[in-house]
Amino acid sequence: MIVRLKKSERRHRLTCIREDGSRTSANLGPGVPSHDLAHYVAERHFGIRGGFFGNIAAGYSIEALSDKDVIGTLSPESLLAEVLARALGSVSTGACDLGQFDLLVSEELVRLGIQVPEDLSAAATAAALAEFTELLDRYASLGNGEALQLKFD
Repeated sequence: MIVRLKKSERRHRLTCIREDGSRTSANLGPGVPSHDLAHYVAERHFGIRGGFFGNIAAGYSIEALSDKDVIGTLSPESLLAEVLARALGSVSTGACDLGQFDLLVSEELVRLGIQVPEDLSAAATAAALAEFTELLDRYASLGNGEALQLKFD
């Protein structure tokens, strides 16, 4: 699936083009779409197939994945992706440090009754953080009307 984030002065746009050519799009608002990029990195890096982008690849629309009734029907893997994306965002902003990532994720997953992934090591987290930071930098360097295009396998 192709994930395209188009930069705009007022609102950014996320478009996902599935393997079959179907697509879903949404306006994201004025801020840098860092949470969406965090999902992209966390899902790819930690091998999550049932997260936000995995669900879009499977046919869900972006709009449907914002509906609380739909969210309640998704697999625990979608919550895992959400927790990892939020924690990755927290590390990138300095709200927590790299050494706290596994504890932050583990505590929330245990509270939710979701199995903690095996590889939440500092090295794995550092690699995910490096990729996330690189994507944020690439997006920041875009001009209005330009897009960051990524491949989600």
